[in-house]
Amino acid sequence: MLVLHGLTSVSLLVVGIFVLLSEAQTHRGFKGRLAGDATFDFVVVGGGTAGLTIAIRLEEQQYQVAVVEAGGYYEYMYPLARVPAACSLGAGADVRTTTPIDWGFVAHGVPGADFRDIHYPRGKCLGGSPTAQSMEHWAQLVNDPSYLFENVLPYFKKTVSFSTPVGTRFANATPLFHTSAFSHDRSPLQVSYPKYATAFSTWVKQGMSEAGISDVQDFNSGTLLGHQYCTMTIQQADATRSSSESAFLQTGFKSGSWTVYQFAMAKKIVFDSSRRATGVIVEQGNQFVLHARREVILAAGAFQSPQLLMVSGLGPAQLLQTHGISVIADLPGVGQNMWDHFFFGPSYQVNVPTLGMLDGNFSSLLVQAELWLLGGNGILTNPSTDYLAFEKLPRASRSSFT
Repeated sequence: MLVLHGLTSVSLLVVGIFVLLSEAQTHRGFKGRLAGDATFDFVVVGGGTAGLTIAIRLEEQQYQVAVVEAGGYYEYMYPLARVPAACSLGAGADVRTTTPIDWGFVAHGVPGADFRDIHYPRGKCLGGSPTAQSMEHWAQLVNDPSYLFENVLPYFKKTVSFSTPVGTRFANATPLFHTSAFSHDRSPLQVSYPKYATAFSTWVKQGMSEAGISDVQDFNSGTLLGHQYCTMTIQQADATRSSSESAFLQTGFKSGSWTVYQFAMAKKIVFDSSRRATGVIVEQGNQFVLHARREVILAAGAFQSPQLLMVSGLGPAQLLQTHGISVIADLPGVGQNMWDHFFFGPSYQVNVPTLGMLDGNFSSLLVQAELWLLGGNGILTNPSTDYLAFEKLPRASRSSFT
């Protein structure tokens, strides 16, 4: 059987209908704002992982906060996003693999990819990009020790609520974990292990051991080199994705002290005569200004944060002038020197059940959709990549790295 990370359009439609029916019954609340000038303590541009986390932390300090997001609720825009097994859909390099919650960015003629056009998936919804950041050297790059593991660990613990594995997994797929890696407070972001463990991963576990890679207790306690089952941002109760939207946004709505402008595009940062940011011009059918008493916070992602700075007059002066943009500050590094890493997944035929078994098998898909919808069980509870291994290349192989 071919290991697949996607399903056919018919399969997606069927699962999507199931999810939409479920969402119509379970979605918790809505809050929007009619377009018009308004004033807040903080204006946060970007309703993704960083933006919503920052907003809830500010709200905890009794500040009035506005969040500006170009997309809307992913539960309605793309219901499949709630299903753990659908996490990789639309995340590929193929320029045709976009979803309704994706900006659809394409890098043209990439030198490191044989000059192919490469799709860059970026989330356009409340909750933001589903992919994790992979820059572990920020402390050294920006000379800021606050990014070190031991310094950010308390904030991760404060954010995450961990649920231990339930007894629906096979005995040979029992994950190891340290509960001490998590806070025992009821934090908003849910982390757990899928209720279903893939059969293929049990063989990966044996293969990693035979290759000489040691197993580790878990990946949440500061040790990565080794192999083990990994935790995922899944709400164990109903086996749906836990995101910054479902965790932080819904928490903020209960207090009523912050406001979300969805389907609203931040067009430009407003500065006063002393070049202090005082607001954001926003377009939501018409244009209006959100004023900030204290700060404007950009959390619009790796592409749009520097882009918004540049159209607002902060960036390489010569480039801005070429596009007719008045220069407020000549900052040559803004919007330049983007770093990225490769990610690729080979496919092989295997003789154990995988997510790919649902592709084209309508009856099996219906069975699994019903298991997930009615009880949060079955193969759809697992994103399919539930077993990881980390190992460094030999030093000789790293000598030419830049």
